[in-house]
Amino acid sequence: MLESSTLSPSGILSGNSDQLGHFDSCLGVQLKSEGLVGQYCLATLHLSPTPRAYPTYFLEGHRSDPLSLHYPPNLSFWDKLKVTKDPSKKVRGVVRWALCLPASCRVVDIHSTLQRTLQTLRPAELEIRAELTSRACTSTVDSESQSPSAAYYFIKWLLIMSLACVVLASTYDMLVYRKHIQKNKPPGIGTQLMLCYSIYENLSALKRPDPSTDLAVIHGMRTYSMFLIILGHRCLFSYGGPFHNPEFLEYRYRRFEDILLLNGTLIVDTFFVLSGFLTCRMLFLELKRKGNFRLIAIYLYRWLRITPIYMLMVVCYAAVLPHLGSGPVWKLKAGLEAERCSNNWWTNLLYINNYINEDQMCVFQSWYISCDMHYSLVAPL
Repeated sequence: MLESSTLSPSGILSGNSDQLGHFDSCLGVQLKSEGLVGQYCLATLHLSPTPRAYPTYFLEGHRSDPLSLHYPPNLSFWDKLKVTKDPSKKVRGVVRWALCLPASCRVVDIHSTLQRTLQTLRPAELEIRAELTSRACTSTVDSESQSPSAAYYFIKWLLIMSLACVVLASTYDMLVYRKHIQKNKPPGIGTQLMLCYSIYENLSALKRPDPSTDLAVIHGMRTYSMFLIILGHRCLFSYGGPFHNPEFLEYRYRRFEDILLLNGTLIVDTFFVLSGFLTCRMLFLELKRKGNFRLIAIYLYRWLRITPIYMLMVVCYAAVLPHLGSGPVWKLKAGLEAERCSNNWWTNLLYINNYINEDQMCVFQSWYISCDMHYSLVAPL
């Protein structure tokens, strides 16, 4: 257990604030005959000097150049730990520290003992405040007691049945329909419903050009922006987790070739432009064809087109995500996402999650869907 805990930190000045110890070794401690099972906890420590030891640490704007990444070697240790207004810099004064303890120890007892121990450092002019929650602790005892919910099994079988439908429909499409039926008669309603699940039919529809439209430029913009956003989110998730050398990322934020990718919110604006253009085009075509359009029908069509698969993703976050992995920060990340979706799923259903409980947003990427839905409600007016 001692070897699995963080014994000596390294790289704190460089931003290596996640001192994770060894998660698997800690949970591998199993001596059930003696009632000893390992429990991995990740405490959050807030480091600061006492006001008497370093008064300027608490003065806002003390550093002449808060955006600089260069620190003279004769500066105090605390100058580099001090929080600046530069959002690209990793906070150095908050460290996550791994502890491996018996699972019989309660989280509240671990926290109080840790805080009392850290108070002994105050005579050395060092203040450390500890935070520890049940979500930051993991043991095999907890994993065995937390069985999947009914929603988990519902989603599991729903996805299995959907996959089976895709396999059967694709097989029928390629081996039966296209070889023996397609040339003789048009498909009936049952066949059309089955072909909705066919991979072959859907890929063909995606590649089939529409001679009535000339939107190649729009499709190109959408494809290029989509790849950039996927790559940007991949970087966001990688850089948002435990990172051994954050100084490398801090320098990348200042390189011209990385600015666009690492500022992904600017890329998303292209989708707002495309969505607005396509909505406007659809409304004008509807006016040209019918002379008017029904607002309720337009709103209902868009809501039904997006909401079912969107809600499926929300349920997956709430019921399935916590059971898909484990690790030092898994419960802190995935567990928090699941809790937010369990409590605030209704805000996603109504597309108000960026106005109601926005600090507890379920599926944080969904802010875009809500904004896009709001624009779609306003556009026909």
